[in-house]
Amino acid sequence: MVVHSLRQELADSIRDFQLNGEPQHFDNSLRKLISELDSYQLSSPHKINLEWESIVDTTTFSAKKICFVVSSFEGMYINSGIGTTYYALAHQLANQGHSVTVVYTRDEPTVGGSWSEWTKYYQEKSIQLVALPASDKQIATPKLQSTSLRVYRYLAQSANFDVVHFGDFEAHGFYSIAAKRTSSQFRETSFVVGLHGPTRWTLDSNTARIPTEETEIDLDWMERFSVENADAVWTPSAYIASWLSMKGWKLSADNMHLLPLPAGPEFTSTSTATSSVQAKELVFFGRLETRKGLALFVMLRIS
Repeated sequence: MVVHSLRQELADSIRDFQLNGEPQHFDNSLRKLISELDSYQLSSPHKINLEWESIVDTTTFSAKKICFVVSSFEGMYINSGIGTTYYALAHQLANQGHSVTVVYTRDEPTVGGSWSEWTKYYQEKSIQLVALPASDKQIATPKLQSTSLRVYRYLAQSANFDVVHFGDFEAHGFYSIAAKRTSSQFRETSFVVGLHGPTRWTLDSNTARIPTEETEIDLDWMERFSVENADAVWTPSAYIASWLSMKGWKLSADNMHLLPLPAGPEFTSTSTATSSVQAKELVFFGRLETRKGLALFVMLRIS
């Protein structure tokens, strides 16, 4: 109710500004709303209290067999923050001496090069690229459920991994995590889910609606189960964890880790700027979607 009330106040403030064009009044209203939202978030029973954790140099550990299950990866798919994140992490771990395998679940052709070219490219970076094997049986289920089942079969039949990373979006880890929770499988494997933005959050942020179609409801539940039952969850933002908790997801700070997004190899310089200049222009770089912060950017520019 509090959030709904604040949303309505914001809509009223924007409408008032559009009609009367008083920047100072709009600025004061916006500051008041932000202050009220901050107070609510600090006192909310759904707030997940997390502290930033330090990035550990894993070269001091024994080499691990690490797997990333992804539907996008740097360069192979035209646009994906998740793909960029997991590429940076995979590259970092491979450089630290770990055995890194990337299982690519997308059936469509890769962009920017053929499959063999990408395989060779990543092999030179000590990353083994594997195409998720097709199912030998026709499965009468929605595509993402079928993909998750294929992932499970691959992991169950392949060499044991020490750690497997899944994203929350698309629930690739659902059947594998369910198998671990209900059987003796994967006892020596840790399943890690990264919170980047599940379907529930995407729908709410972009269209202000809940999952209503059958496939959306199924996927929402699969993503929720995967996060709630993973061995560990990491997130680059305490916000998304608290948001999901507010929506009823059962999350615990005990197995959740607040970590900064890993920097790719292109951004590993430790040099610092020696001088600063006044910014002449602010540019929004991202997809034109509400969930990317476009509305907030526009409002700040207006005020």
